[in-house]
Amino acid sequence: MIPRIIASAMAVLTATAAYAQPELSDQEIHEGYNSALHARMSYQPERAEAILQRLVAARPNVPQLRFDLAVSQAEQGRCAQASRTFSRGEDLAQTPSFARAAEVAMADLCPRLAPWESSLTFDIGYDSNVNGGAEQQTIMVNGSQFTLSDDAMAQGAFGVTATGQVAYNHKLSQTSYVVPSIAATYKDFEGDDYDQLDATIGLSYRHRGDVLDWRVGPAYRLSFNHDGLMEQGRGLVARATWTISPKAGLYLNASYFDVDHEENDLNDRDELSFGATYVRALDVRDMVARVGLSYSDHDYRNDLQDLSSITAHVGLSGSITPQIGFDLALSHTINEGSTAHPFFGVIREDNITKLSASASFARFEGWYGRPYIGISHTISESTYDMKDYDRTGVTFGFTRRF
Repeated sequence: MIPRIIASAMAVLTATAAYAQPELSDQEIHEGYNSALHARMSYQPERAEAILQRLVAARPNVPQLRFDLAVSQAEQGRCAQASRTFSRGEDLAQTPSFARAAEVAMADLCPRLAPWESSLTFDIGYDSNVNGGAEQQTIMVNGSQFTLSDDAMAQGAFGVTATGQVAYNHKLSQTSYVVPSIAATYKDFEGDDYDQLDATIGLSYRHRGDVLDWRVGPAYRLSFNHDGLMEQGRGLVARATWTISPKAGLYLNASYFDVDHEENDLNDRDELSFGATYVRALDVRDMVARVGLSYSDHDYRNDLQDLSSITAHVGLSGSITPQIGFDLALSHTINEGSTAHPFFGVIREDNITKLSASASFARFEGWYGRPYIGISHTISESTYDMKDYDRTGVTFGFTRRF
């Protein structure tokens, strides 16, 4: 039922997105772009913006058009609007070189707003098997009682996920910054036992080089459920971007947390993780390919729940039509470790494969961001019976940077 509804909704959105949009040939786009550049060089940013708005309306998934539109907006002093346009271009380009060029342009044209980084993501989702680690808890969903396993949290539930972050780059020198930041994620699916708020407060030192941009610093993490504070962790977080070429880059990240669980000391643990993702812009249909590898290790104090994970993932994004973007992703995770047992624990190995696809609709893009809809399917095969499951999820929402 749900997949049929989603398929029908996507068909309607696709038809509507393609309707009443300007149809411009590649030659018209090229000529219009040259005219916009000439207008900018002639100190006519208003004329340049008018031309670029028309080009972006026709080809909303082309990052370079967004970049020049943002510059023309910044040159008129409309810095907040320029920042949003730059951010949307970064989302489309996905490359470190674009992000660096946008940051340099903002610092030159909008120095008061340039130090800020912020974003907000809002999802409304349906999950046929929401994984929440319920541990045989009983909850009420639509008036019915459910007893849940480790991997089942209100099967067939609807829910909301919201993620936001704010950071400020305080400049110490031409290439050095101190960056305080706060990030938070809130999840609320049907059944109070799944409500959760995670917040991370950090303070990092950043070095912005021409090729390598890195930051590292301490962080403090808090997790809340419906009963209050659930766990807290202190640690160190680092990330870096490496600009390999104008079309390619590498994203690196690492973190360590010493986590204290407020309700159960057996869940106290050390968490270590690191990962790398390579991205490359292709020369066809605005496509960007990515491939990555990540590792995480949860070392519990009781030695009975230790778990290490390796995940390999690939992805491809681009344009289905000039007005409709797509994203495809495939990942495979191998978990090795044990599960809690009063005496011996249980050795386990999980093999988890996830395939996801989403479409975004530029026709409906506005101050709230660009809406999207997606579907995913996950298959988990495990030596531990409670970790065997198939789950399908459907999400729709928007991503917005400020």
